[in-house]
Amino acid sequence: MQRLVAFGIAAALSWTAASLAGPSGPTAAFKAWSAACDNTRSCTAIGFTENAAEPGPHLFITRGAGAGDAPKVEIGLGYNDGVDALKAGDRVEIAIDGPAPLRFTADIRRGPESYDWPEVVFPAGRTDAFLAALLQGRRMTVSHAGQILGATSLEGASASLRWVDDQQKRAGTVTALVARGPRPASSVPAAPEQPVVRLAPAVSQSDLPSPPAALLGRADVRECASNYEEEEMRGPRASRLSATEYLWHVPCGAGAYNFNALFIIARADGSGARSPGFDAMPEEPDHLINASYDPKTRILESFAKGRGVGDCGLEARWAWDGRAFQLIHMRRMDECLGVTSEHWPVLWRARTRN
Repeated sequence: MQRLVAFGIAAALSWTAASLAGPSGPTAAFKAWSAACDNTRSCTAIGFTENAAEPGPHLFITRGAGAGDAPKVEIGLGYNDGVDALKAGDRVEIAIDGPAPLRFTADIRRGPESYDWPEVVFPAGRTDAFLAALLQGRRMTVSHAGQILGATSLEGASASLRWVDDQQKRAGTVTALVARGPRPASSVPAAPEQPVVRLAPAVSQSDLPSPPAALLGRADVRECASNYEEEEMRGPRASRLSATEYLWHVPCGAGAYNFNALFIIARADGSGARSPGFDAMPEEPDHLINASYDPKTRILESFAKGRGVGDCGLEARWAWDGRAFQLIHMRRMDECLGVTSEHWPVLWRARTRN
């Protein structure tokens, strides 16, 4: 299975799952499957394609931590020549082998853009039978007009879902998917509440200052500027955070699909400089990839691509609370196998309020 590739900016900016720290839920891997949970014990199990050279299909099983939360099944098709030819409304056949084989047809949905990868519209009422077959099968195939478009390995599915049962404290209860027992649903503990981040008030962005000498003279800012021949790409730009502090966004290098930036919090004259300390990126806590800050929402976003197609990497959002940027959402995909970012497992989530 192809692991996460380097970001292509510089070796120092590449990262692996093991290097991540800060707030994060648990993750695990079982043969062709992986699983992850966030801080509210909402979990995702993913079954990957058998053919890494032509990614897809993938299986996504998500479930909230509440006793009454039902599992949700989704099937993504990734991309290959056969999949790319599918149109919205086309019919595909889903088949699971094994002692309890299952076959059914489903529609395809596809976004309006040519680069939107098709997905299966999973039929209502099929979830229980699908999961029962999955736990006994070895392979799921997706076919169109008699042609197999791809296969998902089911090796590791049972162990992955058993791990989810354990993380959600369902083991031994009637709500478990694999580790089922006689205890009632009422014995499943309530899901943890999401942390709440109070947003700082929005402030005017008029009359923003030019980069001060104290900022331009910093060694890290000078190093960033040296990565660009074009002068217009070098200069820090400011966003006002409060009456006295600014977020300075310093372009710091670019690859084919990733743009690195250094972030510094400082006053207009460059004094009082401090690190934002992005807690999802411990090796480079002042740097983010493909990042932007929206002063209206007070949200800073980053989407670090593992490769140009954007099927692996790290996506995160931070909220400005008046003192620091607090992580409010993080999802990550370590395998570069055609999984679109909306299906990456969520590892951290928090709510914001004004």
